[in-house]
Amino acid sequence: MAKIDAPIKSVTLLEDRAQVKRCTKVKVKKGRNKFSVEEVSPVICDKTLLVRANDEAVKVNDSRVKREYKILREDMPEEAAALKEKIDVLARESEGLEDESERVSERLDLYERVLERTLNDIAVDAAWGRKPDKSLADKLGEMEGEVAKALRSSLELSHKQEKLSEKENDLQIQYSAKLTPSSKRGADIELELIADEDKEVELTIEYLVPGAVWRPRHRARLEGDEVHFETEGCVWQNTGEPWEDVQLYFSTERPSLGSEVPLLQSDLLRKKDKPKEEVVEIRQQNIETTGLGRAGGKKQAPELPGIDDAGEVQHLKGAAKSTIPSNGRPFRVPLFGFKAEVKPGLRLLPELSSSVYVRTEQANKGTHPVLAGPVDLIRNGGFVGRSKVLYIAPEEEFELGWGPDPYLRAHRFSQQDEKERGLLSNWNTIEYTVIIKLSNVGPTDKKLEVQERIPVSEVDKVVVNFDKEKTKGAPKGPDDDGIVKWDVTLPPFGHETLVLHYTIEKHKDIKGL
Repeated sequence: MAKIDAPIKSVTLLEDRAQVKRCTKVKVKKGRNKFSVEEVSPVICDKTLLVRANDEAVKVNDSRVKREYKILREDMPEEAAALKEKIDVLARESEGLEDESERVSERLDLYERVLERTLNDIAVDAAWGRKPDKSLADKLGEMEGEVAKALRSSLELSHKQEKLSEKENDLQIQYSAKLTPSSKRGADIELELIADEDKEVELTIEYLVPGAVWRPRHRARLEGDEVHFETEGCVWQNTGEPWEDVQLYFSTERPSLGSEVPLLQSDLLRKKDKPKEEVVEIRQQNIETTGLGRAGGKKQAPELPGIDDAGEVQHLKGAAKSTIPSNGRPFRVPLFGFKAEVKPGLRLLPELSSSVYVRTEQANKGTHPVLAGPVDLIRNGGFVGRSKVLYIAPEEEFELGWGPDPYLRAHRFSQQDEKERGLLSNWNTIEYTVIIKLSNVGPTDKKLEVQERIPVSEVDKVVVNFDKEKTKGAPKGPDDDGIVKWDVTLPPFGHETLVLHYTIEKHKDIKGL
């Protein structure tokens, strides 16, 4: 089986996986030809493997994925040889110590036998009343000295052998590590081609792999009366194969949703006991969103996972070839950008913040829609924060916030007063008053929009009334969502006070307000 090189030419990133495309040219002979493409992703989806030849005279008879443990690095012969030489030196030294230790042990045995015989001769002479031979006594002293010397030598040799053995074991471990390369699960693609004649053919290999994700990210830069908007694809991949100098494509297709028609299950209605009292909860809703388009300013920007493409599949191409290693780290790939004129303004949401924020209204002047995602905001050359945008179609208007205006101040106070209509009445009235104090400490006029809200009742026994006479500042609204707006112009170092007044009438059966 011949090995062929089929580098990755392009990768199409889907929401939660990637489609890899490899290309190569091979020379085939008439008849059966077998090839293998090595070191592909070990998590390749086998059923998605597709191999095509650009010539009808060549048929792809078989294609499969073969998995096994793959060697990650080559042996290191120079380092291993150096370690082996050291080990051999130690082995020879150890053999020498062993030989010497045997010789010392033999001498010690000999000395001990001679010493034992000498002691026996002295004991016999003593038993017969003979004086011990002076030569025997001298010999005994010499033997005792040799025995002690042999014992010291034996102990020293034993200690040397122990140290030498430890050193040899350490070197042996290092040597084994050099000879045993690290490995991990890998995969090869095996191909069988049948050709009608000898020729060169171009092969295209495609397959899906999990472990790859992309999400849109944006960067907006405010320069004078223009905003420079850039869109990037943020890529993470840990597929087991690096993508080196490849063309990336970004798609919002969702193959994970499947193709089977869902089965409609029965919807059973069950009777429940009616509660004795009704509890009303105040549902908190955000006033501000960044998008102004088809969502009507009500939809919130989605969080990960998932890409909001407004139901229309988008296909985007990376601006240049990229290299994405398989390490799970994020990499940003430029996609497209545009410039647009802005309509500046100021907005205050005192219920949420005491700061008056600089905002701009602009349109998507690009040829592609802007997908929902986070936006890094840059103003006056510095990073001012991060926001979100919703799906923005071409030519659709949207808003961006650029941080607080340093010259505007706001303070909000609220109070409520509950009153009973009478002993015979089942209704109570709660009066709400919101006071907003504004000040401009700058040297120029400031035009701003102030937004507040009043509750919107969905319960018959709860009635909300907007008190226009007690409300000050000539506001607009409230609209269907209960939003009240003021258009305020503050002169240099000027002040303004706005008042919002409304009542809530509730039946005594209602709890929770």
